Amino acid sequence: YKSADQNSKKSKINLGLMLKEGLLKENIDGEALLWATSRMSKRPESRKILIVTGGAGFIGSNLVDYLLSKGHEVICIDNESAECNDKFYWNDKACNIIGDITDYDFIKNCFKDVDYVFHLAAESRLQPAIKNPIEAVYKNCVGTTTILQCAREAGVKRFVSVSYTHLRA
Repeated sequence: YKSADQNSKKSKINLGLMLKEGLLKENIDGEALLWATSRMSKRPESRKILIVTGGAGFIGSNLVDYLLSKGHEVICIDNESAECNDKFYWNDKACNIIGDITDYDFIKNCFKDVDYVFHLAAESRLQPAIKNPIEAVYKNCVGTTTILQCAREAGVKRFVSVSYTHLRA
């Protein structure tokens, strides 16, 4: 178990409510993640399961809050790597996952029964991309491709990708 305010780059999961209810043990791996997200699928047909990548940043967290307010179940994935953020915004009502979107073996377990994906995770700031362009391209290209592949394999109905102004030539 990892609380959202701890700083670590390792792929961990925060399922605060499930842990409090005794549904999960302390060591969470990919199989536990599959089990946890599958429990979310016991829902009315009108209630959707949505993934928001980059969901702990400013725009992503507002989207997570909005989707939760509409009664949907939200899986929020973020690796807390944005250097410009003093704080990351995790909503305790979401299934919060601290993990890297380029890690296919970990991320694929998040997609069970998911209806829609909102992909906001990216290296969107210009300065880090100038400092390390290879890492920026890896995060943006491989990360997006990983999310697309997982969505395709899981039969996700809709994929929404957000673009940033810095992508213009």
